[in-house]
Amino acid sequence: MSTHNYYLHGWNENDANVLASFLYLIGDKLPLLGDRTLNPLDASIWLADLDSEEGREFWQEALDQPAAGRRASDAGHFKIALSRQPIATNHLLIRNPLRINGETGVLTVLRKMLDGIAEPNLASAFVTTGERRSLGSLFMQIAHKENVELIFPEQVWVLVDSKNEQCWANRHPRQWIRFFPQLMAIQPATEAVFQSLAVSSNPDCQAYPIDSIKWCLGLFLWKGEPSPQAAQQQTYQLKNWPNFTSLPHHPKHLSLTNHLVRHPRKIEELMEDTELSREFIQNFINACMAIDLLHATPSRALNDKRDKRIGYNPLRALLSRLGVTA
Repeated sequence: MSTHNYYLHGWNENDANVLASFLYLIGDKLPLLGDRTLNPLDASIWLADLDSEEGREFWQEALDQPAAGRRASDAGHFKIALSRQPIATNHLLIRNPLRINGETGVLTVLRKMLDGIAEPNLASAFVTTGERRSLGSLFMQIAHKENVELIFPEQVWVLVDSKNEQCWANRHPRQWIRFFPQLMAIQPATEAVFQSLAVSSNPDCQAYPIDSIKWCLGLFLWKGEPSPQAAQQQTYQLKNWPNFTSLPHHPKHLSLTNHLVRHPRKIEELMEDTELSREFIQNFINACMAIDLLHATPSRALNDKRDKRIGYNPLRALLSRLGVTA
């Protein structure tokens, strides 16, 4: 079982000793908590004392420049504030003077964080702001043009610039289909973050269309049930092929695409033609709907006539899409 080391930013010696004593007493209740490290690069949890100048400077930098900070240290996915006063944001807070129990006590706050790390089902909704936000809230944040940072395991992060309809990530979207269900944290991102990314030349951080995020939400948000938009239709037809170069996808999505570009299909027909589950097909439909790839009023008759007129060949159509002349 892996543990998570912690680093103290701006803590005075007395508070650090009190914390160490507390952790000794409650160590059996926090099995995932590792040791204190003097090197922030070795820590996955950063605790900053906002009552000290050093702690305040770190906290502000970590909030304003999350991507730059992570590139510099490749650590500190989880941030906790120590303060005598309530903080302006809703980030996790341990109140000073230190206590073991209580809403802002050491045991309560650390257990809340570590439980979210340990349980994948909890981690998908766990956020460092202390709120249990779901993928549904992320969907609304993007719709309302809010800029956010998404944090995943394995040092993966995505910054969503909703206002300019793009996102930045340190992994190619083709990998997101594996990471997205493990979303651990959602936190605000400032305009300064994106301005910094736009002028940087870091090869580990690239810009992608915001449709990559919307597509992921469509795949995972409704868990096999129709999205509100998809529920308004009985048959579905693609306007054109999805741009799979920037969309996380499963190989079987290609087969579904081939069926849906030809003429409208019902879910039951797609299940019969492809032998795929209803849930898998519905998630694909939801993803296509999320990025406006589906016709609002598909017409089966017109497409049937077109297929007969041109002698439609599915293999030839697929090769054409791949740039191969049959």
